Amino acid sequence: MIRSTSLCLTLILVAACSNAPAPVAAPEPPLPMSEEAPSTVIGSWHWLGTVGSAPVSALEPARYAVEFQDSGSALIQADCNRGRSDYGVDPAGAALFGPIGLTKMGCAADSQDRQFLAQLRAARTAISAKHWLRMSLADGESHAVFARDPQARLRHYRCTAGQGYALAMAPAGALLWIDGEFHALALSKGEPVGNYRGGRFEVRVGEAATTLLIDGKALTGCQQLD
Repeated sequence: MIRSTSLCLTLILVAACSNAPAPVAAPEPPLPMSEEAPSTVIGSWHWLGTVGSAPVSALEPARYAVEFQDSGSALIQADCNRGRSDYGVDPAGAALFGPIGLTKMGCAADSQDRQFLAQLRAARTAISAKHWLRMSLADGESHAVFARDPQARLRHYRCTAGQGYALAMAPAGALLWIDGEFHALALSKGEPVGNYRGGRFEVRVGEAATTLLIDGKALTGCQQLD
């Protein structure tokens, strides 16, 4: 069994001795609804596919999910089958998941359950950032990509100069993978839906094509692979 680990930060307030009663701090106001919660792997994530040496896109992310629980267990949905596993983080790079126990129903012909489960078994680390989760895989080059939103999608592109990239898109933002690195992009305010920006990168998603700009210059001849 792989034990889950968590980091707890405890803040201790020490008051100086005094005959006077200690002042009572006013309760802090609640965070506004628009404030992002701290990034955590806890909760449900839907598999979008894989980037790297063997790119894959999930046809329906809602059929493939991992729910990380505080107890150190992970509930797994692999298409028509359900199961669980223990999970943990091992600094030595051991597997993220322990043995995965599943029901054994026969799923539809288009099921990607074998690819999904193979990637869970090959996962070594998990890193979450707001809407996205990525797991590095055993080959050292590939990453499984997950999103909170089951409507998110992962697409792969190849351009005329031989450069490729992958883009995960959701209503809340996008995640770009290019040159072996991930970049979180935010939905551009005041612009058409489907425009995302972040750092040096801008993505414009149209009905006929998707355009990636790097430092304001568009990559040319990019075709979607899936």
